[in-house]
Amino acid sequence: MSDVELMKVSIPIQDKKSYSINHWIQSSEYTTDKEILIAKQILFDSMKVIPSENSVSKIQKIGSYIYKKIHHQLGTPNDSVDMLSPLQQFTLAQQGQSEIWCGSYTTIFSFFANTAGITARSVWVDGEANGISTSGHNFNECYIKELNQWIFVDLMSNTLSMQTKNGQYLNSIDFYNLHQLQSNDILVSSLKNDSIIKSEYDISNSFYNNYFNPNVNFAYYYASQFDKNMYSSFEKIKRYIFKRPTFATYSNAGSISNAKFYKKQMILLALVAFSIYWLITFIILKSNSKR
Repeated sequence: MSDVELMKVSIPIQDKKSYSINHWIQSSEYTTDKEILIAKQILFDSMKVIPSENSVSKIQKIGSYIYKKIHHQLGTPNDSVDMLSPLQQFTLAQQGQSEIWCGSYTTIFSFFANTAGITARSVWVDGEANGISTSGHNFNECYIKELNQWIFVDLMSNTLSMQTKNGQYLNSIDFYNLHQLQSNDILVSSLKNDSIIKSEYDISNSFYNNYFNPNVNFAYYYASQFDKNMYSSFEKIKRYIFKRPTFATYSNAGSISNAKFYKKQMILLALVAFSIYWLITFIILKSNSKR
């Protein structure tokens, strides 16, 4: 398919100017220290994660355990679920008391992966197909320190990782490009009958056609996206004055710029200048009236 325009950007391991790997970690403001201790126990007792084993092995154990326990609860959860910690979401789904969707999978997996020492970040994708906006989808990328790269993980589709047939792991843009090319060079690691197997990616599967279309936008969330103070009045004012991004964006849909931010910034500065002008004018008029 020579007419397919591929994404030529590379997803940064880190922003060398100011960000470390930990800057990408997806966290939850609702998680407690006690829940982290419980998660560590689950990782050791139930998931059989060994601290010394490699990152890919840890991801497969964590992902397959979560998928096995809660995949039967796929559906649209109540809005109140977003106000629960990842461990609470996992427990309710495991007990059959709550449905889950892609955002739930992403949050739960990130919690256990990060607790196990694997940096997991949240990725959001949406776009248009045939001029119609498609519903978005949320998945993970995990940083593999042994390979110095990010890899694609999507538990909602039972995808623990993706590789080319020569063994190269894929991040989301790698997969997107191969999907656009309708490549047969993709192997998917997934859970089947309590075993992790590799199988050829089914290009006829329509699941990713809805999300990985030519006009797609990717948003890679920074840890600041999950800061509980993000939507406080003070933080909102700071974001109007200073350029404080909470995600990185990659797209084939068009040029990306910070024009919207600068427009908001100019409006704010204009309002401030206008307010100062009228305050000074009021003081002068008030002063003159007393003479």
